[in-house]
Amino acid sequence: MVRIFGLALPRVARIIAIGALGFLVTAGAAHAQTPAPPNPQYLFPGGAGFVLNFIKPDKTGDWEAMMDKIIVALKGSEKSERQAQGKSWKILKAAEQPVKEAVLYMWLIENAPPDTEYSMVKILTELFPKEAAEMYKEYSSFYNTQPAQQFFHLSVVKDYTK
Repeated sequence: MVRIFGLALPRVARIIAIGALGFLVTAGAAHAQTPAPPNPQYLFPGGAGFVLNFIKPDKTGDWEAMMDKIIVALKGSEKSERQAQGKSWKILKAAEQPVKEAVLYMWLIENAPPDTEYSMVKILTELFPKEAAEMYKEYSSFYNTQPAQQFFHLSVVKDYTK
């Protein structure tokens, strides 16, 4: 007989215990591999969004260059939702400097695919799998620490352009 937790178990009980333990380990591994649910902060189900980005003044050129690279990759993606995402994104820069030590850039997102996340982690991981971690580290270093970003989830109430 084998002792588990101080109890002597017969052979059948040992097999059941080992099987249950194996099941729990396997189920835990499968659960760990399940993709995380979408973060509502990065979704624009109303079709529009506005994001304020507070960038360090000496990093504006680097931030713009990285955003160019990301948008080009989105538009060139094989996935239609990523292409639509790239076409929905406008970047604006404020002449004013409302926060000391930061240049204000705004993302104006129109016609956003409703179920596609604008999470930079997910975008970089998908589009640049080999360099995503380093790119995200660099991307994060461009931001002023307080605040870094502010998200506004919008929906059209009236459209006077038509």
